[in-house]
Amino acid sequence: MLRYCGLWNDTLAAGAELACAEAKAADGLDEQGVSAARITAAVAFDREWQNRSISGKRLWCLSEGRAAALAFYDRWLQDRFKEPAGLAKETWPADTVRE
Repeated sequence: MLRYCGLWNDTLAAGAELACAEAKAADGLDEQGVSAARITAAVAFDREWQNRSISGKRLWCLSEGRAAALAFYDRWLQDRFKEPAGLAKETWPADTVRE
C-alpha cells in the first residue's frame, strides 16, 4: 500500500523489515508460510485497491496508508534508539529546562 500511495522510503522499508521479522518469529512461520501469507495479503490488497475509485484510493492512502507508514516509522525509531543496555531508566539523565 505504501508504494501505491507514494509513501515508501528506505526508513519505512527498514521498519517494515523489523516488524515482519517479529511477526514471522511470533507466528512461527517458515519460508513457505511467509510466502503463503504474502500471496494472500497481495491478492487481498489488489482486490481492495481495484474496488476503490480515484477519490477512494486517496482517502485510503490518507487513512490506512498514513497509519501503516507511522507504524513502520515508529518501529524503526524503536530499533534506532534502543534503551542503553544495562542502564535502568531511573539512571537516565533527567530532562532539564534551560533558560
